[in-house]
Amino acid sequence: MFALPLSPQLLAWARRWWSRDVCAAFLVALALYVIKEWYPFTHFPMYSRLEPSATVVFVTDQENRPISLKRAFGYASSNAKKSFNARLEKAAAKHGRRWTENHPDDWAEAGKEMLEFFAERKDDRFLKGVSELRFNLRVLEWKNGQFVETDHQLATRPFSL
Repeated sequence: MFALPLSPQLLAWARRWWSRDVCAAFLVALALYVIKEWYPFTHFPMYSRLEPSATVVFVTDQENRPISLKRAFGYASSNAKKSFNARLEKAAAKHGRRWTENHPDDWAEAGKEMLEFFAERKDDRFLKGVSELRFNLRVLEWKNGQFVETDHQLATRPFSL
């Protein structure tokens, strides 16, 4: 039989490498392979289905120029959409509807509440010359091989510094 001469340094390195952590990782990888789960390279899609449309909320001034939510109100646009959806759900429930029904009255009520919320959080440095705030919802859809954008102005509010 063939014997491979191993140096003491090589054996010490192999013992350190084959520690409890490496053994645990190897056993987990082996178990995942056996049960056919390849996390993080799983065979399941990340999204089970794509929505037919996406929405974005934003605030504009009296001339429909977008206002930075982060600068003017200290609020991230992703959080604004979540806040809007929560207010929309509450408004719809108050009228006995589901928020997914997209009723214009529910949109307007939630938009008005969002403008009141933003007016309380204003940073005057970034709102010079603004006399009106407008809360808008943009719907992005894929129709007939192209993107279609539809803007809805949900609420307006007079504004002064």
